[in-house]
Amino acid sequence: MLLSAPKERSGAAGGAQGTARLTGLTLGSLLMSVMFGLLPSHSAVHWGLAMAALAALAGSVASLLRSPARARAA
Repeated sequence: MLLSAPKERSGAAGGAQGTARLTGLTLGSLLMSVMFGLLPSHSAVHWGLAMAALAALAGSVASLLRSPARARAA
């Protein structure tokens, strides 16, 4: 994201990236807190790790779909 932004907009791109990271961190913490409140602790850990793995997989797929190599091939 930062490398694709024009030089004069690099501050805004950095701010957007920081906001996205903080939003993901906050939502992940909130989701884990809810799971620890509703499930037994060993189940909450397993569900949390499974959900994190799925989120990482979804992010990887989204990243691969917008890769420059795929754009050149089209």
